[in-house]
Amino acid sequence: MRVSQYDDLDRAAYPFALKKNDGWTTLHAAHRVTGVSETFHEPLPQYQVEAGNEYAYSVLLRPLTAVEASTGKLGNRVDCAPTAELRATDTVLEPGEQVEAELVVTKPCPGTTTARLTAPEHWSATPGTVDLSGGSAKVTIKREGGDTGTRPVFAEISTGKATSSLTRDFTATPRPPQGEAPVSALEFLDERNGWGPVERDRSNGEAQAGDGNPMSIRGARFDHGVGVHADSEFQVYTGGRCGTLTATIGVDDETNGGGSVRFEILKDSRSVYQSPVLTGQSAAVPISVDTSGATVLTFRVTDGGDGNAHDHADWASPVLSC
Repeated sequence: MRVSQYDDLDRAAYPFALKKNDGWTTLHAAHRVTGVSETFHEPLPQYQVEAGNEYAYSVLLRPLTAVEASTGKLGNRVDCAPTAELRATDTVLEPGEQVEAELVVTKPCPGTTTARLTAPEHWSATPGTVDLSGGSAKVTIKREGGDTGTRPVFAEISTGKATSSLTRDFTATPRPPQGEAPVSALEFLDERNGWGPVERDRSNGEAQAGDGNPMSIRGARFDHGVGVHADSEFQVYTGGRCGTLTATIGVDDETNGGGSVRFEILKDSRSVYQSPVLTGQSAAVPISVDTSGATVLTFRVTDGGDGNAHDHADWASPVLSC
């Protein structure tokens, strides 16, 4: 973050090409930086910006005093800025759900303290403005619908001229599956794949979406399923409403007998099923896994130990009973 007399800093190849603003100053605030020069490493996960999530940021400015402006040195005068926390027992909401939360002052300041809340699109925070002079206030956070992913609720807390802000992240999930639900038809909360995209109702194929073949394990064809390439992982939301997962697992015939993988199912990050190492020569394996009580199921495939060059793995005909 910086303040300068120039706009469009990224449009000038060299500093001498910059043109000064005519009578104004610009605050440049960047939320996404990967590095400089030849820095090729990805940011750590906690610093990454995910395409499916929303983010809220705030910048607090105060005017310079006359002495600060004339000398260029910052003084010690800082108005008391109140701080608060938004406490909620549940931050994961399905469409139509709501949660009662409490806005609690953690650093009070003399005078009347108020907070103004802002909710993301398709969400609401009521009441929108609350009096925190008593130290806390109840609010209701409701999700009407909208996309899944992380959604921030933003609060601006003020006492007199001093203002601070807070952000509390909530998670928007899909509606849980009902009845006999094919996994390949569900929304994935997250996914990663060893090569190319995760494929629905096809084998993994190559680098492009939809370039896989009909799923086949030792000559048996499957119309529905999820084709992956080790190391891979995808997650589905079950909301504690699905009791059993059935599927057939194996290495797809398109590897011509190559590849070795291991399949794994996790209930809320706890492993509940792990297959032996299956190769391109192994028979298809039918599985039935108890998924009762799980909020999120993770489907994971890892390399069997000989490199993943041919590790095209099929979750064939996976169905959740909900």
